[in-house]
Amino acid sequence: MQCHVHSVPGRLRIRLPRLKGRPEAAGPVCAGVERIFGVRSARTNPVTGSIVVEYDPAALEDQTILEHLVEVGEIPHTRLPRHGEVAGRKVGQVGQAVGMAIARNAFERTLEGSALSLLALVL
Repeated sequence: MQCHVHSVPGRLRIRLPRLKGRPEAAGPVCAGVERIFGVRSARTNPVTGSIVVEYDPAALEDQTILEHLVEVGEIPHTRLPRHGEVAGRKVGQVGQAVGMAIARNAFERTLEGSALSLLALVL
């Protein structure tokens, strides 16, 4: 079983079951992640057992953060998603496609309205 990960460039959320219900475990995990070059901040949520890491995507890849968590024992190696399998990348592509479809639809409706207005003016 793999850990649940959601990633968009500059933001990574990982479920770490060991943190769930244990706010005292959060400090060392955050401090360790924040020492990685390129990490801007890290915060945990003991209710959900997750950590959110904000980082500079130009300086760091999400995979590097995941590998660090494996090295310190927060994620078992067998649960680490392989490179390119981080949830959210496909979501970003789908979001982009949906955004383009919405923009195209709005543009077409604007043109239709303009054409009808022009026709009404001529008649």
